[in-house]
Amino acid sequence: MPNHAASNLSALNLKRIKATEEGGGHRNWPEQLKLERHKSLSGHADAYGRMAWNAPASGLTTRCISYPNGRFGHPEQNRAVGVREAACLQTFPESFIFKGVIASMARQIGNAAPVMLAERIGERFKEHLNGVGSLS
Repeated sequence: MPNHAASNLSALNLKRIKATEEGGGHRNWPEQLKLERHKSLSGHADAYGRMAWNAPASGLTTRCISYPNGRFGHPEQNRAVGVREAACLQTFPESFIFKGVIASMARQIGNAAPVMLAERIGERFKEHLNGVGSLS
């Protein structure tokens, strides 16, 4: 499968993701794994988060394959989601090939509007132009 690559985790982040349940995040960690800025309950709730199989994914960013930068941990494997998995969340077809280094591919995915969303907007716009529907 093209573009099926994931970022490596540091030894400390590997300990952190192992301590994170599906759907959980840094708030579930023992104190010794927490960064100082995460010891309070304010701010960045999704940082170092793990996705959940039965919940919507959070919005993807240009750092969508980086575990510390959002809820981008794989739901069960001890790693961040990979390029192809992030692309699937953005509804890119499996045949779409991303070019560049892994960070560039993540940036392309994070900056994209979901493909299916763009298709639906285009369909509605076409209907409007043909006098079939309204935009409201």
